[in-house]
Amino acid sequence: MKLGKAMNKKFILSAAAAAMCMFTFGYTAECAAGEPAAPAAQAADEQFKDGEDYFTINAEKTAQPEIKEFFSPYCSHCMAFEDITARLRKDEPKVSFVRSPVAFMGGDMAAEMQKAVAVAQQLDVTDKFVSLAFDQIQKQRQEPKSHNDVVKMFEYIGVKSEDFEKAYGGFSTPGMVSNYNTDFDLSGADGVPCFVINGKYRINNAKLKSYEDLKKIADYLLAK
Repeated sequence: MKLGKAMNKKFILSAAAAAMCMFTFGYTAECAAGEPAAPAAQAADEQFKDGEDYFTINAEKTAQPEIKEFFSPYCSHCMAFEDITARLRKDEPKVSFVRSPVAFMGGDMAAEMQKAVAVAQQLDVTDKFVSLAFDQIQKQRQEPKSHNDVVKMFEYIGVKSEDFEKAYGGFSTPGMVSNYNTDFDLSGADGVPCFVINGKYRINNAKLKSYEDLKKIADYLLAK
């Protein structure tokens, strides 16, 4: 994983995030099996503990069910989690999924790529852009080096350069970037990927051993 020249975080990937990634590469037969029946509320309360399985964030709870994933296109573990998050999105059709990019990976291009994701969200091409970014950075090893390189990425997925520049320089983009950074700081996480449920609960990745573990605690926190 190429980290670039500058980092403003002491830890790029926490041990917890690394532990979560352990099951990313082995979820085949186990994750292909049918989902187990949802545990009763009392059993869930006994199974999941605040401060152990998840952490309560000092922030307002979202009005609607939401799963937020903090990520970076420069994080190989985040790319490896794409299949996991895709499955979770499929299994939670009534839940809003939000991608929130961080800016402590990618060196001089970190902030530029964070703004690029904000633009992609405004233009409704988030999945296309993130998929291209992962492919170009992680697989092809052709990292964008300038603003013009980012413009070309958007053109590749069908966005006109003038539409990109309009959103890039618009009023909404700085506010979105500010929210990304504030939300990550509030989460208390020290690495990516990480998941925050309803803006209020951060899943402890170190406690997860399988996709089913992630699904169970996500369901529990969504209903909390």
